[in-house]
Amino acid sequence: MADYVRTQSSDIKLLKTEFRATCSSPHQLDIINFNFSFKIILSDWVILEDSTEPVFVRQLNRGSIIDIAVPVSLEDFINCGKAREAIDRVVRQILRDDDDMIQFALLKAFKVLVDMSKPRDPADVLDLHFGVLVDNRLVYDQRRAIIEESEPRMVPASESSIESILKRKVIIDNDMEMMTCSICLEDFTEGLISMPCSHVFHGDCITQWLRTSHYCPICRFQMPTSSN
Repeated sequence: MADYVRTQSSDIKLLKTEFRATCSSPHQLDIINFNFSFKIILSDWVILEDSTEPVFVRQLNRGSIIDIAVPVSLEDFINCGKAREAIDRVVRQILRDDDDMIQFALLKAFKVLVDMSKPRDPADVLDLHFGVLVDNRLVYDQRRAIIEESEPRMVPASESSIESILKRKVIIDNDMEMMTCSICLEDFTEGLISMPCSHVFHGDCITQWLRTSHYCPICRFQMPTSSN
């Protein structure tokens, strides 16, 4: 079936490193704050009939900025698995595949800690500021459309399956307060719905989406259609 394919790529840079003292006489480093500033771009691309590379069509937004801070204790940072889990739990709603970004952030933090032997003022908090560019592309393959032009480009989910997910309401918690809906790119508020694949969206957004396409916008999980 000819369809739009959503792709995502990201690029991360360490912007700034700061040591801070939060008490009058700090003795040792206790907390590492991983501060991520995400700039999210959404754009349309097309693969033309006689080409193999996607061609830019238009940018759909001006670039939403989302700032997220993930505090990690020094003890959890030493246990790399706990630090990775803490960061992944917060950023996974923005990045589908965040392994490379997390690895980059952890390696930068480790390098800073290795260099801590250099003279500096006493501090108990390390702030690491990262800039992350997230490029979300909606790519339409014109070649597939020509081969399968007799088939519909988009197949909606069945109404019964849409009604079933409306019962999967999600209560917003502290970890979700800084997250955004991957469809409208706006902050999470009330009225959140979870898909069977566990990805969360605004209820109105995912309902409208599923009446056009039966795929999850993030992982391509397939909802039932009326032809199933």
